[in-house]
Amino acid sequence: MHTIPSIKIVQTDKNSQLSPSFSLLKVPQISVKKNTKRVQNKLLKALSGTVALQMLRDREQAKMAEEEAKKKRKEEREKRKRENSEEKDRKR
Repeated sequence: MHTIPSIKIVQTDKNSQLSPSFSLLKVPQISVKKNTKRVQNKLLKALSGTVALQMLRDREQAKMAEEEAKKKRKEEREKRKRENSEEKDRKR
């Protein structure tokens, strides 16, 4: 952040002036937004076709493994919920 440089005061009448505390206000700096092209991982141009295909297969396998782990966690959560609700019913 940086402070605003000195501002020339334009007066329309003698009563309107800018407060001296205005110079202490912080102004955020403009940040450049990254394009999706820069954010996404690209395949290297020097890769051979078989290596590129293997990389794509590896990505897909990792995605599948992540989905399976997600399903397993969901099933475990549901199982715990069922057990807790059954336990509460038995206590009543």
